Amino acid sequence: MCFIYNSFAKICNAYKSEEFLNKAILWQPKVRSALALLLLISLLVSANITSPFTNAVTKHAQDDTSTVYLPVLAKLKGLGSIIGVEYQSSAFDQTFIKLVVGANLSFVRSNNNAILWSDIEPDEGSYNFDAQSLREAELFWALANNNDVKVIQIVRSTPYWARKYGGGASDCGPIAQAKFQAFANFMYQMVRRYSQAPYNIKYWEIGNEPDGSISISNQVFGCWGEPSDRNYYGGAYYGEMLKVVYPSIKAADPSAKVLTGGLLLDCDPRNPPPGKDCTAARFIEGTLAAGAGGSFDILNFHAYDSWVDGNQVGHYNNPNWNSAWNTTGPSVVGKTSYLRETLSRFGHGNKQLMNTESAIQCWCSGVPYDPSILDETKAVYMTQANATAAALGLAGNIWYGVQGWAGHETQLIEGNGQTNRAYAAISAGVEKFSGAQFIRSVTEYGGNIRGYEFQNSDRRFWVIWSLDGQLRSIQLVTTPTGIFDMAGNAQGITRTPSFTNRPIYIEFTR
Repeated sequence: MCFIYNSFAKICNAYKSEEFLNKAILWQPKVRSALALLLLISLLVSANITSPFTNAVTKHAQDDTSTVYLPVLAKLKGLGSIIGVEYQSSAFDQTFIKLVVGANLSFVRSNNNAILWSDIEPDEGSYNFDAQSLREAELFWALANNNDVKVIQIVRSTPYWARKYGGGASDCGPIAQAKFQAFANFMYQMVRRYSQAPYNIKYWEIGNEPDGSISISNQVFGCWGEPSDRNYYGGAYYGEMLKVVYPSIKAADPSAKVLTGGLLLDCDPRNPPPGKDCTAARFIEGTLAAGAGGSFDILNFHAYDSWVDGNQVGHYNNPNWNSAWNTTGPSVVGKTSYLRETLSRFGHGNKQLMNTESAIQCWCSGVPYDPSILDETKAVYMTQANATAAALGLAGNIWYGVQGWAGHETQLIEGNGQTNRAYAAISAGVEKFSGAQFIRSVTEYGGNIRGYEFQNSDRRFWVIWSLDGQLRSIQLVTTPTGIFDMAGNAQGITRTPSFTNRPIYIEFTR
């Protein structure tokens, strides 16, 4: 019998064809132990079974008797990692199974499957639970839950009757204060309905990028930002809304986690770049100043960097946050620092943080570049960003995204359906970081080397790379049990490993 690796794409050499990947999906309840899973697959393969079983789920038993059939891919590990992805597709398909579930990712977020308040309550007090956007999202949520993937659920799109600036304003803009309670009532209905099986949604994100400036056109991001507010850019008003909505969410499900909308944080207000107005980044300060620090559970933000220096592997920066590949590392460092300082100042220093959009962007339009170098750069950034987020103690680090950001080449799957190096890196990261706890920064080799030490139940490991990109060798005190590249491929074991800005994993006995 072939050994089953943590990554579904590495089942075994004898069965790694795409045909086998499709057939090996198990349509049955969750397997409770790896041993039982191995025995079951052995029996299925020996019996030459090629048609999957089905796992039927009845949707909304209180409302109707429609039934959907959802695939279940039994998972060995991964539930303890902080790593997830944005999934830019509506409803369920085999891409989700093969990529999201196959990599054992812990979280999935999908603006395409957001709850649209304007669709479901087009007229105040009248709910349309048959809205097409909702029905499609229900399939997606049930599929994720059935495969132990936690959904971070965005709620957005204010109906015309609840908009602060009237029906002609954008659906992403602020809610009228007189309608805060209507939104709270809506959230109570959504959480009560979808926090239960077969969906079990526990993470609720209130808007998306609410610190974006008010817009006159409908947007998938938020736009609560008030440029006329030179103190907090509208953040205090957003906080007043949270104070009304939060109790209703908790009344519907006390175990629910309420996230702020993922903050853009355009630039660092502590050290603004020359000529840059960073008032918008003080949005969260306004939310806290309004006394809303107890009205969300997780402070949610977005952190991107851009590929720079032409066709150079692993070179990136974010000048708005004074971050770069060869100085600070990913911009998540600076943004986390600012947010933790701000939370502490308002008495909420222990609040959890989550980065729900992370990626390295290529501003490639009209610019010649080598796709293979960009692909490797994404893998470099993926590994560095996940290790850094884990070391910073974030509750989640979500790559944007599986299908990618159009024009910025952030995808994990190419147009021909094949996965890329970034996907291999995220799969390896899930396997390494499953259940891992941060121990310390590895500082004994000097300032040109960045490293973090973690441990989980069966091993201790480092993620380490050269900060300046030069080939570096280090002398280990003890012989490691394994050395692996970014994709999880084993390298030769030595007490003098070498590396560049392409990180490696070094494992030791615990």
